[in-house]
Amino acid sequence: MKAYILSDLPGIMDAFSDLNEVESTERFILGEHQIFKDNSIIVVSEQYADVKMIIQLREENPNAKIFYHVTMYADASEAKAIQSTLIAYDTRVIPPYSTGKQIADFVAAELFSKTKGISRVVTALGSLYGVGVTSSLILLGKQIVDMSNIRVAIIGLNGFNPGTNCIEYNGKYLDEIWGLLDGKQMQPADLEEKMVELHDGLFYLAGNRDVLKVYTYTPEGIAHLIDLAKQRFDLVILDAGHHMDTPLAVQAILSSDLKLVYTNQRTAAREAWSRYKDQVLERELGLDVEHAKNIWLVCNMMYPTSDLETTKHLSEVYKLPSMANIPYYNTFYRFEFRKDLLSFNEKKYVAEINRIVNGLVDFYQLPLKDNGRKTKGWFAQRGS
Repeated sequence: MKAYILSDLPGIMDAFSDLNEVESTERFILGEHQIFKDNSIIVVSEQYADVKMIIQLREENPNAKIFYHVTMYADASEAKAIQSTLIAYDTRVIPPYSTGKQIADFVAAELFSKTKGISRVVTALGSLYGVGVTSSLILLGKQIVDMSNIRVAIIGLNGFNPGTNCIEYNGKYLDEIWGLLDGKQMQPADLEEKMVELHDGLFYLAGNRDVLKVYTYTPEGIAHLIDLAKQRFDLVILDAGHHMDTPLAVQAILSSDLKLVYTNQRTAAREAWSRYKDQVLERELGLDVEHAKNIWLVCNMMYPTSDLETTKHLSEVYKLPSMANIPYYNTFYRFEFRKDLLSFNEKKYVAEINRIVNGLVDFYQLPLKDNGRKTKGWFAQRGS
């Protein structure tokens, strides 16, 4: 099987050449009456061909395996019309902000039933700004390293919030080291040197401070950052924030085994999640959110009052399994003011965070310390 590529993404030719099922890989220029051998793989980036050209390509090559790499569309009706047209012409849509390697992996999964291995990467998404993702992740990381013999990295990939409100931070920020990352001039040890060890075994890289940079981050540079973290640490947690349409967030979503969706009892959170789920996660990235087994709901800042939704009800509304019911504390702002988040140790809060820890320990089979308190996994708890 031959692969024909019309894309200038770095590394895409090498990525297809590395697939055992691909005999050869060639670049091509799209022209009229272009006929390829049956069962050829054809990958076209949107910048080189519009939908009409793809339809013509399909009509001239009815037995080819055609893949179309799209961009992120601002207009929902346009995006839906394009995707529906491509499906009608048996053309598979590759998610936006994909790297060359991710495109080759996508094609391999579609054609050769190949699945990627466990990456030990977890991505946290906020249904709405201000649902407490970053502070919760830092406390989650602390509990993980206290319970398990591993090193954990939390990487800030929220383009609109560097995530340093609640901690003293003297490390580098994502925007500061971006040139080194995008040029692939960093090694795993270099990354650790730029981070701060917040707690024994817990390392943190603050995110982006320059909002004008948000949509200029390249998928290749972000993927390189994640790869460096995977090589240096046992578990990587990506804080993708609320805006899921950025290159930072998309790479976080594409790179992770598990997704944690943070929400609270606000109607605005539910409505914002519904928009991002429909327009980005499902339409653009092709995720089947409601049937996925690797997307967990985290109910945070919960008020225990009868006139608001419970965790059980939120789980039914979001159609996701609930991992935790983290209570709201009106004293939390004090820890933000003092920047000593890691001293926060309210028992109910920690108990709910430990539910997520137990789930991660079960999922990844993380080694426990000798004094590890875990006796029954999260999945077993839910079934008992």
